[in-house]
Amino acid sequence: MAHIHEKIDFVSTAFIVHKDKVLLGHHRILNLWLPIGGHIELDEDPITALYREIKEETGIDKKDLILIGEKPDIKAIGQKFLYPPQYLDIHNFSKTHQHISFNYFLKSKTEKIVHNTKEHIEIRWFTKKPEDLLEEIERGESILCSQEEEGLKRYVKKVAVDIVYSNDGKLLRLYQIYSEKKGRIRRRGISEANKKTFDGLMGKLLPEEDPDIAAERELEEEILKAVKDVSPPNLTEKERFQLTRPSPKIDERISNGFPGLLTEYTIYRFIFLLPDRFFRPEGYKTVDKNGFVVELVWEPLIKS
Repeated sequence: MAHIHEKIDFVSTAFIVHKDKVLLGHHRILNLWLPIGGHIELDEDPITALYREIKEETGIDKKDLILIGEKPDIKAIGQKFLYPPQYLDIHNFSKTHQHISFNYFLKSKTEKIVHNTKEHIEIRWFTKKPEDLLEEIERGESILCSQEEEGLKRYVKKVAVDIVYSNDGKLLRLYQIYSEKKGRIRRRGISEANKKTFDGLMGKLLPEEDPDIAAERELEEEILKAVKDVSPPNLTEKERFQLTRPSPKIDERISNGFPGLLTEYTIYRFIFLLPDRFFRPEGYKTVDKNGFVVELVWEPLIKS
């Protein structure tokens, strides 16, 4: 609907999950993938608006939804108790207009949806849950902000460690080709094109963590712990100097983990010349911090 007030409006927003999927709509005006929601009309409270917007945009009935939260189980004359939102935010809808959003989490008993073509270019289920994003924010691994004319934008700082080894005058580079967790398989080829786009070992910076410390942590978690027969098992002070850091790179793109969410990555790219004592010509197999069994192999380095 049209804006009710000139400068600011109240909106209800629904993060709807079904099993391990979250429902997002491709907004026709903003051209962004966003949660379901819309304006709270003058004769509505936030909850009434929430269910109306869900029905209009997705076809899902109130009876098929479970609102996550608690409210007093009390009846009072002239008073209605409402479920509180999970959080509130204020964001720019345009250069001259803002929204105050009541953000709710709901579970759907059905995955059947009806696409309202007036509202969205497309509407579909994605596999990441809003809770995952909130947990990431609570851990300090990302920041979520509302940007003028861009909608929600996620900010993440990462390190990328490129591991190389000098073998008889030839440079080798370490590539991840395979990972598996409970039957979920992620496989990367070693084509020339994939070699050029491979970023190395990637990891998010912890809150207030120095990029150099994060890079060394990634090395230890992904590679050094897989080598059992070396002493000392960690990098020496001299070996740390073999970890070089160029200038950080800003990379803005739609998140793979949270499809439709614009993410700005600040990536600190490192190059690490692996010491001889950690080199294993057959490569490495280890378990990463997410529980995936990861396989890494050496391939000749190509110039990008």
